[in-house]
Amino acid sequence: RDYVYIPLGGNRQSEFRTQVNLLIVFLLSGLWHGAYWTFIVWGAIHGVVFLFHRNLSTLKPLKIMGFFQKSTRLTGFISALTVFIYFSLSAVFFRSATVSEALDYFRHLWSPSLFTIPQHYSKVFILLPFILFEWYQRDQTHALQIGNWKTWQRWVTYYLFMALISYYFTTERSYIYFQF
Repeated sequence: RDYVYIPLGGNRQSEFRTQVNLLIVFLLSGLWHGAYWTFIVWGAIHGVVFLFHRNLSTLKPLKIMGFFQKSTRLTGFISALTVFIYFSLSAVFFRSATVSEALDYFRHLWSPSLFTIPQHYSKVFILLPFILFEWYQRDQTHALQIGNWKTWQRWVTYYLFMALISYYFTTERSYIYFQF
């Protein structure tokens, strides 16, 4: 913020210029991760979605219809699912070697193989405890805010999550920032 957004003028100019400044910040955030087009596209996606979300709440028809009232469990679930899908799809650009590789992934996303049962059921079940824990903790300030739990409950949770993470990350993965 202090190094890019404020020197660009921040929000002290017109609304259009503020939005351009925000988009530039997201583009540069993508570039910061690496000098590849995939990271720049990743930053652009986040910038466009951020601006969409920022401007969405100002639309009067949505306010009239009650879209921005107190959320219910259903709207909370839909919001969480939407963010998960959005983030997962944007991560394709982050981890792809080239933009064309990412686009190939999206082209094949709806192929018939999507509707077959996966061979590795265990990977789905590894994520389930994390998703349930996040959902259980959704009303806390921080998802890992478990200081008020009993000591044995905290330690069982810690060991369970460490075991699941260790099981899943047994293969060696490349560290994307090794070039710095």
